[in-house]
Amino acid sequence: MASLSLAVAITALTAQADADAIMPFDGACPPGLEHAIRNHAEVCSPAVCRTGHDCATGSSCETLFECWAPRSVTGGRRADEEAHSVNMPIGPCAEGHHCSEGVCRERRQCEPTEVTAAWNRSERRWTREAYVASSGCSVGARHGRSSAPLLMTLALGLLLRRPR
Repeated sequence: MASLSLAVAITALTAQADADAIMPFDGACPPGLEHAIRNHAEVCSPAVCRTGHDCATGSSCETLFECWAPRSVTGGRRADEEAHSVNMPIGPCAEGHHCSEGVCRERRQCEPTEVTAAWNRSERRWTREAYVASSGCSVGARHGRSSAPLLMTLALGLLLRRPR
Protein backbone atom coordinates (compact mmCIF):
# COMPACT_ATOMS: atom_id res chain seq x y z
CA MET A 1 0.00 0.00 0.00
CA ALA A 2 2.91 2.35 0.74
CA SER A 3 4.22 1.76 -2.78
CA LEU A 4 0.86 2.79 -4.25
CA SER A 5 0.79 5.96 -2.13
CA LEU A 6 4.32 6.81 -3.21
CA ALA A 7 3.41 6.22 -6.88
CA VAL A 8 0.45 8.60 -6.62
CA ALA A 9 2.63 11.25 -4.95
CA ILE A 10 5.33 10.93 -7.63
CA THR A 11 2.74 11.24 -10.40
CA ALA A 12 1.26 14.35 -8.78
CA LEU A 13 4.70 15.96 -8.43
CA THR A 14 5.54 15.20 -12.07
CA ALA A 15 2.26 16.72 -13.27
CA GLN A 16 2.93 19.90 -11.26
CA ALA A 17 6.47 20.17 -12.63
CA ASP A 18 5.17 19.97 -16.22
CA ALA A 19 2.64 22.75 -15.55
CA ASP A 20 5.41 25.11 -14.43
CA ALA A 21 7.87 24.02 -17.13
CA ILE A 22 9.62 26.34 -19.56
CA MET A 23 8.50 25.90 -23.18
CA PRO A 24 11.65 24.64 -24.94
CA PHE A 25 12.99 25.97 -28.23
CA ASP A 26 14.05 23.25 -30.69
CA GLY A 27 17.03 24.93 -32.27
CA ALA A 28 20.04 27.12 -31.85
CA CYS A 29 20.25 30.89 -31.80
CA PRO A 30 21.76 32.78 -34.75
CA PRO A 31 25.22 34.36 -34.24
CA GLY A 32 24.97 37.35 -31.90
CA LEU A 33 21.84 36.11 -30.16
CA GLU A 34 21.88 34.40 -26.78
CA HIS A 35 19.59 31.84 -25.20
CA ALA A 36 17.23 33.54 -22.72
CA ILE A 37 13.97 32.86 -20.86
CA ARG A 38 11.03 35.22 -21.45
CA ASN A 39 7.41 34.60 -20.39
CA HIS A 40 8.01 30.92 -19.58
CA ALA A 41 9.60 30.21 -22.98
CA GLU A 42 13.13 29.80 -24.30
CA VAL A 43 14.00 32.58 -26.77
CA CYS A 44 16.94 33.99 -28.69
CA SER A 45 17.73 37.49 -27.44
CA PRO A 46 20.30 39.85 -29.02
CA ALA A 47 23.46 40.18 -26.95
CA VAL A 48 24.37 43.65 -25.68
CA CYS A 49 27.65 45.01 -27.06
CA ARG A 50 29.91 48.06 -27.02
CA THR A 51 32.12 47.10 -29.98
CA GLY A 52 32.28 44.38 -32.61
CA HIS A 53 34.75 42.50 -30.39
CA ASP A 54 31.88 41.84 -27.96
CA CYS A 55 29.94 39.86 -30.60
CA ALA A 56 30.36 36.24 -31.67
CA THR A 57 31.79 35.28 -35.06
CA GLY A 58 29.10 35.78 -37.70
CA SER A 59 27.61 38.85 -36.02
CA SER A 60 28.33 42.56 -35.70
CA CYS A 61 27.60 45.27 -33.12
CA GLU A 62 24.79 47.53 -34.41
CA THR A 63 23.39 50.77 -32.99
CA LEU A 64 19.63 51.12 -32.50
CA PHE A 65 17.68 54.28 -31.72
CA GLU A 66 14.36 53.45 -30.06
CA CYS A 67 11.51 55.53 -28.67
CA TRP A 68 10.81 54.69 -25.05
CA ALA A 69 7.52 55.65 -23.42
CA PRO A 70 5.50 54.65 -20.34
CA ARG A 71 2.94 51.90 -20.84
CA SER A 72 0.37 50.52 -18.42
CA VAL A 73 0.93 46.84 -17.65
CA THR A 74 -0.90 44.39 -15.44
CA GLY A 75 0.14 41.11 -13.94
CA GLY A 76 3.51 40.21 -12.67
CA ARG A 77 4.33 37.77 -9.94
CA ARG A 78 0.81 37.90 -8.55
CA ALA A 79 -2.30 37.56 -10.71
CA ASP A 80 -4.16 40.20 -8.66
CA GLU A 81 -1.42 42.82 -9.06
CA GLU A 82 -2.82 46.20 -10.14
CA ALA A 83 -1.84 47.99 -13.33
CA HIS A 84 1.33 50.07 -13.15
CA SER A 85 3.41 52.13 -15.55
CA VAL A 86 6.64 50.81 -17.10
CA ASN A 87 8.97 52.54 -19.57
CA MET A 88 9.48 50.32 -22.61
CA PRO A 89 10.55 50.56 -26.26
CA ILE A 90 7.59 51.35 -28.54
CA GLY A 91 9.35 51.63 -31.91
CA PRO A 92 12.27 53.12 -33.82
CA CYS A 93 13.10 56.81 -33.53
CA ALA A 94 12.26 59.04 -36.50
CA GLU A 95 14.88 60.92 -38.49
CA GLY A 96 16.86 63.29 -36.31
CA HIS A 97 16.27 61.01 -33.29
CA HIS A 98 12.78 62.37 -32.62
CA CYS A 99 9.81 60.50 -31.18
CA SER A 100 6.15 61.42 -31.49
CA GLU A 101 5.83 59.97 -27.97
CA GLY A 102 8.47 59.35 -25.32
CA VAL A 103 12.21 59.84 -25.66
CA CYS A 104 14.76 58.48 -28.13
CA ARG A 105 17.40 56.22 -26.55
CA GLU A 106 20.43 54.61 -28.10
CA ARG A 107 21.49 51.03 -27.45
CA ARG A 108 23.81 48.55 -29.13
CA GLN A 109 23.19 44.88 -29.82
CA CYS A 110 24.85 42.03 -31.71
CA GLU A 111 23.08 41.01 -34.93
CA PRO A 112 23.77 38.21 -37.45
CA THR A 113 25.75 39.34 -40.51
CA GLU A 114 24.54 36.55 -42.82
CA VAL A 115 21.01 36.30 -44.21
CA THR A 116 18.98 33.74 -42.26
CA ALA A 117 15.25 33.08 -41.80
CA ALA A 118 15.87 33.12 -38.04
CA TRP A 119 16.60 36.89 -38.02
CA ASN A 120 14.18 39.56 -39.29
CA ARG A 121 16.51 42.33 -40.50
CA SER A 122 13.82 45.01 -40.90
CA GLU A 123 12.38 44.50 -37.40
CA ARG A 124 15.78 43.54 -35.93
CA ARG A 125 14.43 40.57 -34.00
CA TRP A 126 14.49 36.76 -33.84
CA THR A 127 11.69 35.14 -35.87
CA ARG A 128 11.48 31.92 -33.77
CA GLU A 129 12.79 29.93 -36.75
CA ALA A 130 15.60 27.46 -36.13
CA TYR A 131 18.96 28.84 -37.19
CA VAL A 132 20.51 27.15 -40.24
CA ALA A 133 24.15 28.00 -40.98
CA SER A 134 24.96 29.24 -44.50
CA SER A 135 26.80 25.96 -45.17
CA GLY A 136 23.38 24.29 -45.25
CA CYS A 137 23.92 22.41 -41.99
CA SER A 138 21.27 22.81 -39.35
CA VAL A 139 22.50 23.59 -35.87
CA GLY A 140 21.18 21.00 -33.41
CA ALA A 141 18.82 21.58 -30.54
CA ARG A 142 20.35 23.16 -27.46
CA HIS A 143 17.65 22.15 -25.04
CA GLY A 144 15.13 19.35 -24.92
CA ARG A 145 12.24 18.34 -22.75
CA SER A 146 12.75 17.63 -19.10
CA SER A 147 13.86 14.12 -18.17
CA ALA A 148 11.98 14.29 -14.83
CA PRO A 149 8.93 12.23 -16.00
CA LEU A 150 11.23 9.47 -17.30
CA LEU A 151 13.23 9.40 -14.06
CA MET A 152 10.03 9.30 -12.00
CA THR A 153 8.70 6.39 -14.08
CA LEU A 154 11.95 4.46 -13.60
CA ALA A 155 11.87 5.09 -9.84
CA LEU A 156 8.25 3.93 -9.68
CA GLY A 157 9.14 0.75 -11.60
CA LEU A 158 11.95 -0.05 -9.16
CA LEU A 159 9.67 0.53 -6.16
CA LEU A 160 6.93 -1.73 -7.51
CA ARG A 161 9.45 -4.43 -8.47
CA ARG A 162 11.16 -4.78 -5.11
CA PRO A 163 10.55 -8.01 -3.18
CA ARG A 164 7.98 -7.99 -0.40
